[in-house]
Amino acid sequence: MFTWRSLLCASALIGACKPAPPSSAPGAGPHASPRPGWGARVALSIDLRATKPLLDFPVAIRLTPDRFDFKRIAADGHDVRFTDAAGVDLTYEIETLTPRGAVIWLRLPRLEVAAVTKVTMYFDNSKAPYLDASEGREVWRAGFAAVIHGIEGAGDSSPRDATTGVVGTNPAEGVFGAAYYFATKQLDAVSVKTEPLDGDRSLCMWIRPDSVEGKARIAGSTGFAIDREQAGLKCGEAIAPSSLAIYSWRYTCCVHHAGRDVLFVDGLATGKPGTSKDTMPDPTFEVGGAHGEKPAKRFAGMIDEIRISHLARDPAWLVAEVAERGNVVAFGAVEDLN
Repeated sequence: MFTWRSLLCASALIGACKPAPPSSAPGAGPHASPRPGWGARVALSIDLRATKPLLDFPVAIRLTPDRFDFKRIAADGHDVRFTDAAGVDLTYEIETLTPRGAVIWLRLPRLEVAAVTKVTMYFDNSKAPYLDASEGREVWRAGFAAVIHGIEGAGDSSPRDATTGVVGTNPAEGVFGAAYYFATKQLDAVSVKTEPLDGDRSLCMWIRPDSVEGKARIAGSTGFAIDREQAGLKCGEAIAPSSLAIYSWRYTCCVHHAGRDVLFVDGLATGKPGTSKDTMPDPTFEVGGAHGEKPAKRFAGMIDEIRISHLARDPAWLVAEVAERGNVVAFGAVEDLN
């Protein structure tokens, strides 16, 4: 399986924010002037149903064999490009690309309220230049301190390039591509050391528990963590009872702002808020359980898309993140340019 981490910068597959030729701008009807050198393109309509304007929002683009002939896309994806309605290249990161499908994260510079965003995807160009690997990190420039996709061998995708470590875990099918599976009674663990996160901060991830018995650390650090207490959630003094169900995915966040913690489940503020210090003594996050605990007391289940931010995520942002799990991207017909 190909992942973006498998290439060096010299063979990076991640998109840039460089102007495309004006002739590549998609119009309302058939595209009059193809982008030179590319053999195919397809129009995308993205509707995240934003409730307020959102800047630099990363949206998941899923490619499947029923829509695309993957033989027309380079095995490492270096010929993929995206442009906005004005013909400007958009930054993207390929999380996974196999003959069975792909997950690509595309940064949308601005989402308008209740508006559809028009994008064009180009592919099929064996001579397409490779783009610098560092530019793909700019997909996650909107206040992210760390972004962990859950794919084997990958690290932090954010511009901060946080130090990560993985012990054990097994690959699993997540909400977006691969996820980490934390086995029962095994010492499976993921660690992420970020920059200092004093002040506003957020911790979010998709979780799918195998059990709602007892207590377990899901992810976090000293003074800022999300714990499972039976089917409920806890972040410091903030609590959200009856928020989880066995074998069901939930998007779970703890948002800290001005000494106050709020738990969000599937984009909605849930339960009772709590208070905690703005200071955070240790920016090392443990995912899958408190590492000092015995394996039997650790989290069992799947975790996908671990996102740590050095700001308090807006509820409208969280709602949009949940929405993109659904069918928010409509694909037009593939247009041959040769």
